[in-house]
Amino acid sequence: MRKRTILIVLGLVAGVLLTPATAQAGFGIEPGKVYIDGLYPGAEADVQFTIYNHYDYETAFKVRAREPDYTKADYEPLPYLDWITITPDEVAISSRGQSEVLVVIIMPEDADYSGRKSEVWISFMEREPPGMTRIELCSRLLISTRTEATNETPAVSDNGSVSITVETEEAESVFPWAIFGSVIGVLVVGAAVFFLVKRRQHV
Repeated sequence: MRKRTILIVLGLVAGVLLTPATAQAGFGIEPGKVYIDGLYPGAEADVQFTIYNHYDYETAFKVRAREPDYTKADYEPLPYLDWITITPDEVAISSRGQSEVLVVIIMPEDADYSGRKSEVWISFMEREPPGMTRIELCSRLLISTRTEATNETPAVSDNGSVSITVETEEAESVFPWAIFGSVIGVLVVGAAVFFLVKRRQHV
């Protein structure tokens, strides 16, 4: 009976240890943060993103622009998501493969939004994940606008990469509590089984 208890406990511990490893398989994006400085009415800024599929199977990703959950200090959410187009907005990537996505930001010539600082997130989400947890990674676009139109194109600078295996300033995971909750659930079940077996031993 004691051997059975030890095996059960070891199995549950192994399950807990393997859970984060499974979550780390995931995917990544690059860059994780982009600064666009000097966007003016009629100007265009292009940003190319790379999606890395770390899974051992093909999977599809949906890409979209959305309001940020929070913003950098002195920045506001960009109120004009229609300025942004994404090509393609959905992409299937083979196992261990990668793909490019182009994000284009165009400020309309008649836009009354000069001298502002705004932030928008580019969301990358698994289209049909095999499990119940859907992971979303976001790249942060930090845009500053100006009034005058010149011959200079807006300056685009990027840094960092984002992956569900890395917890950085750029990594925005929408469902981190789902992974944490699964680990806690395994621990609770393991403790219940352990005490149940111990109780039967004393009977």
